Amino acid sequence: MDSGAYAARLDAVVSSDSRELDRVCEEVAETLRRDDVEPPFDVNSADFATDPYLICADRYWRLRFLERPTILTAAACAAWLGTRVAREARTEVLEKWALGYAFITKDNVESPLELSRATEEIVSRDAPAGDVAYFATLYHAGKLRSDFHFDELHQFLDASLLALAAGAHRQSALFIALRSFAAFGSPAITAEHATGLLDQAWRSADRTRHVVDICLNGPPSTVTASCCGTVPPKPYATTPATTCSTSGSRPACT
Repeated sequence: MDSGAYAARLDAVVSSDSRELDRVCEEVAETLRRDDVEPPFDVNSADFATDPYLICADRYWRLRFLERPTILTAAACAAWLGTRVAREARTEVLEKWALGYAFITKDNVESPLELSRATEEIVSRDAPAGDVAYFATLYHAGKLRSDFHFDELHQFLDASLLALAAGAHRQSALFIALRSFAAFGSPAITAEHATGLLDQAWRSADRTRHVVDICLNGPPSTVTASCCGTVPPKPYATTPATTCSTSGSRPACT
């Protein structure tokens, strides 16, 4: 199919008809995958409800990750995202995709050897800013988070070549929130250190809804520390859940 034909089908769909929109986007995504073609169009919004281009791209990459749930697929997705998604929509799409695709493929965690081999390829091709390495790091970290593999997550974020290659992205609120999640669940890390990471993520100027989700839906001890400023007991899953408000400089217990 000609590259313009994919976009023509998406242009023709009425976004207010959710069923038709869903059907057409799914069909175009499946056609792109069969044709072995990445979406040949730009995405200018982060509207996952009505933007046919974003919905179609989302379905396409979902198919790719389900077929091959690896950091190499994440690298390909990151490269496409970096050139095709508008800058103002990029953070939301990047975080939603990295964590979302990680969740649906959490049962397929790559071995250290597989990660090492793929990391060499990713780092050798990545730009100095480390954008691709960052997305691939979030994707693998998202799997470990979904599986509650706290110690592995801590080691991966702190010392893996892939995570180190993310460069300045390591200071992002999302990266720090994932570090805090790992720290609260690991018996090898003090609660004081975990609380410091959580505070840093929560108070960050680039805090997003995905950061809030990790801060408030991590180990129950995470919520207690963030809300009350106390050092929570460890290990994970011994503290009652707490309901919080996301307004203010700290979540507030209710």
